[in-house]
Amino acid sequence: MHEPAFHITWREGELLYQPLTNRITNQQTGEVHSVIRQQKYPVIQKAAHYEPFCLTVFLSHLCNLNCSYCYTGENKHVPLTTFPTAALPGTAEWIAGSCAKRSMPFILGFHGGNEPLLFPALIDEVLTICKATADEKQIELLPYCTTNGVLDRETVIWARDHFHGMTLSWDGAADIHDTHRTKKSGTATSDIVQQTADMLKDHVPRFKVRATVTSRSASRLPEIVEFFHRQQIRNIEFYPVYQDLKGSLDFNLKPDPGDFVRHFLAARKLGRSLGMSIGFAASRMEHFHHTFCPIFQENLTVTPDGCFTACFLATHNENDEFARCMFGSIDTATKEPQFDRDSLGSLLSILAKSPEQCQSCFNRWHCAKGCPEICLLRSSGQEQFDCRMAKWIGLANIFEAAGLEITDHQMQYCEEFFESINIRERTAE
Repeated sequence: MHEPAFHITWREGELLYQPLTNRITNQQTGEVHSVIRQQKYPVIQKAAHYEPFCLTVFLSHLCNLNCSYCYTGENKHVPLTTFPTAALPGTAEWIAGSCAKRSMPFILGFHGGNEPLLFPALIDEVLTICKATADEKQIELLPYCTTNGVLDRETVIWARDHFHGMTLSWDGAADIHDTHRTKKSGTATSDIVQQTADMLKDHVPRFKVRATVTSRSASRLPEIVEFFHRQQIRNIEFYPVYQDLKGSLDFNLKPDPGDFVRHFLAARKLGRSLGMSIGFAASRMEHFHHTFCPIFQENLTVTPDGCFTACFLATHNENDEFARCMFGSIDTATKEPQFDRDSLGSLLSILAKSPEQCQSCFNRWHCAKGCPEICLLRSSGQEQFDCRMAKWIGLANIFEAAGLEITDHQMQYCEEFFESINIRERTAE
């Protein structure tokens, strides 16, 4: 059997990396290391093969914050429609049927460019419908929610009793968090978010913090890890801020790749020593994955106006603004999902491809390929883009899986070190 293999050489050594069989061989010692794979998202290319096991609901566009780096863009004018819960049963039954066929739990998520927990009554309706359907199929329902944490005590208590997993958006200590994440009045939110975390962290089975990183906070990642350690937070994912669809984000907020990688690796090393999990979603060696497109995560994502969207940035289609991203909707009359199989097939065909610069990359099985800023629905795929963060962290992941430590000296000259590594692909037996 032939498979891709990559010779990775640098001044001190040489590795052979075989991504599809999870092997890393130290060419000097002959020692072989296996990479543990936890999950594989298939890159589905035919509409007939689309059978998601996850349903994500965007309840509304309403939010109680005014985050300066929000990916929905500045001065947005979007309808404040709320999700048509009464029409959900048919879609929930279809997802549950897919889950039952594969002997998998029904994953239900609440997310989107909003604050879901402003609508606990709507969430409760969705939970009731999906729980009844899951029970009928004799499968488990596992509900998840992403929240900004700026909530009253009663809502937090309700949420922790209803969710299997919660992700809290929290950027770190007050001087970091409150720089960008304020109420619409401009007042700080860090104290409220910390109180929410205290109420959730020991009660929700799968609880994690999502921290957005800007040019102002990249150098402080180890400090942020120490802060969260003091708060007894054990699971953190760092996300460098990305541009919204309108291009309204201040470009100067984007962290320099070298700064981010150097400080992220230091933060991850520190976190591991403290028993913490520190992640970077755009380059994950433990997963085979493609872009962040919901359809490649086997996730049916539904907008507040009941449309099925292929992109988490395309959160409505009431005036055909995001028609190219949509492939059907919930029929409010029949309460059944109505799929546009031609649109779905076209989306899968386009999005399953990789940008040209990714097609020979060693990291192409474990990288988000510039998503969401780079999207084949909005570009030809020929444009060059800066993938240094994902590529360098991908190399660091390989080194660490092979038991090799990246030294402080190498990290001091982060860009020079990673740019000096030579990677050559060959076909191995």
